Amino acid sequence: MVRFVFISVALLSLVSCAPTQRLAKTNDLPPLCGCNLLMAPTYLVFFDWNKSILRPLSKQIIAQAASKSRSYHPVSIFVSGFTDSSGSAAYNQLLSIRRAKAVADQLVADGIPRSEIRVRGYGAGHQAEPSGPNVRLQNNRRVEIVLQ
Repeated sequence: MVRFVFISVALLSLVSCAPTQRLAKTNDLPPLCGCNLLMAPTYLVFFDWNKSILRPLSKQIIAQAASKSRSYHPVSIFVSGFTDSSGSAAYNQLLSIRRAKAVADQLVADGIPRSEIRVRGYGAGHQAEPSGPNVRLQNNRRVEIVLQ
């Protein structure tokens, strides 16, 4: 199930890959296109609608990112929150920050120094799966963890 989610998001990234987009990939998937952060290990954490609570599977993914970070030794860990297009722009901005902070807090709980983590919320911008306004799409309700 996890691999299916990663692969489906990775295929969506392939369709709309721009130089500033991050790729979804697991440790054993090959790079998909010539994006800027092609070699940066990236992990995706998904959320229920209007929630910033981590699911058990999300905690497993974050633990994998923390483990990789200890062996990869990145300069920074970028934790970027996103929402779907339902709700106002202001609300989505705050929700995306809450989601990113929840992931960052779990990374700290998993042994990553807070000083290595950079948190940012993007609201409904940079959608993984483009949609119209007020559309609830699971792939857009995510946090990306990028080890760079």
